[in-house]
Amino acid sequence: MLNEVLVVMITPFDLFGYGLYRYTFQMKCEEIPELKLDDGATRIFLNTRGEHPELVPSELIELLKYMQHSTDEVSGACESRRIQEMHRRVCQIRASEKTEVKYMQTWEEKIQNEKAAEG
Repeated sequence: MLNEVLVVMITPFDLFGYGLYRYTFQMKCEEIPELKLDDGATRIFLNTRGEHPELVPSELIELLKYMQHSTDEVSGACESRRIQEMHRRVCQIRASEKTEVKYMQTWEEKIQNEKAAEG
């Protein structure tokens, strides 16, 4: 058995069109659906605009709403203490001049590297 791998993609749209907040995929045989390839890989696609809240935990829905709109208003409406704490930390990082400078330096380095790669 291989090491387990979890790939999570969060999208602001429904990639598959079934109105779900969460789609979970694991490798399985097309001809024999109960036969799964035990490769340890799970792919989860999260949709911030799902339509079936009864199928997922309410905290996940709150998180997806927060990911869509990371505002004080959305954070304040969340019952989840974890999301409120995450918002507090996000605000601290946004307010930190040192973090802002580091972010801008990283962004500038990325642009320079891309230009160098183009020749």
